[in-house]
Amino acid sequence: GGMLLIDRRPVLAGLVLGLLCYKPQLALLLPFALIGGGYWRTLAATGIGAAALTFASYLLFGAEAWIGFLHQSGFQRTLMEGSASFWHRTPTMFAMLRQAGVGVGAAYAAQFLSAALAAIGVALAWHRPGPTEVKAAVLLIAIFLATPYAWDYDLVALVFAVAWLARDAARTGFLPWEKLVFTLLLLLPLAWLTKGFSPQLGPVVLWAAFGLAVKRALLNE
Repeated sequence: GGMLLIDRRPVLAGLVLGLLCYKPQLALLLPFALIGGGYWRTLAATGIGAAALTFASYLLFGAEAWIGFLHQSGFQRTLMEGSASFWHRTPTMFAMLRQAGVGVGAAYAAQFLSAALAAIGVALAWHRPGPTEVKAAVLLIAIFLATPYAWDYDLVALVFAVAWLARDAARTGFLPWEKLVFTLLLLLPLAWLTKGFSPQLGPVVLWAAFGLAVKRALLNE
């Protein structure tokens, strides 16, 4: 919703994007996009919207809800770091490396590098004057390259990324491998079916898609 509104109603778009504070790990790269694209009003509105929703939750439910949130966050971190039975459902660089036997420290380091490179790609793409829908697709894909914590059901966002990229490709022509990578992106949420049969390959598909999306954004004028 925020991406669809950002050019026509930048303040309303920011208020919508502020709703991501309920799942903040999916908003890690949002500032890089908004700053890169010069959407200062949207950035300010996002902060205001997030703060307002947080304050409203405090008024309605009290401090206990936030104490519970922090307690649950610790449990989720433990689950992410050591629960091998869930890694096939977690399409992140961290989970892929942990499933491959890499230690927690090294997996975090690789995840940080992935996030940094994704942030650079997002900033470059959003700094270009091309179609907003292509830049929005870049951001949506990059979300899963930045966060160490995501689940297969979060990947529903990729449907929008593929739709936007495919519409631009229909206008300008498909790049090599795009059709295959778009198909793999749409199938990625079904990777949980491969439990016990294959490693976590989500980041491989995501990086391929991200590279193509950034290339498309940089080629567009």
